Amino acid sequence: MVSAFDLLASVPPTESGGPLAKNRLAYQSDWTFCLLLSLHLRGDDYVVICDYHDDVVVIDKSNITPILDFYQLKTDSKGTWNLRRLVSRKYRWFPRNNPHFQNYIHST
Repeated sequence: MVSAFDLLASVPPTESGGPLAKNRLAYQSDWTFCLLLSLHLRGDDYVVICDYHDDVVVIDKSNITPILDFYQLKTDSKGTWNLRRLVSRKYRWFPRNNPHFQNYIHST
């Protein structure tokens, strides 16, 4: 069985714009730090990877089979995000259209 680390390293990232978006880096860093604190306080066995496949990837090694969680962080100067905006046609994101879902769904 291929390890989560080997699988993650074997699939090229779908975008490279994340590291260049410095104006949003502060929010992403703060959000990621809060996530790290949460994982640490729960005592989880985890690895956090930033700006590789998505803004943040967490490999949760607490289970027998590691779990990969992909986080895509969004900011918007036009206002706050709500459910209606997130599921609108302009921003729609469903697993069946996401390359991460297609690349990793068959690894378990």
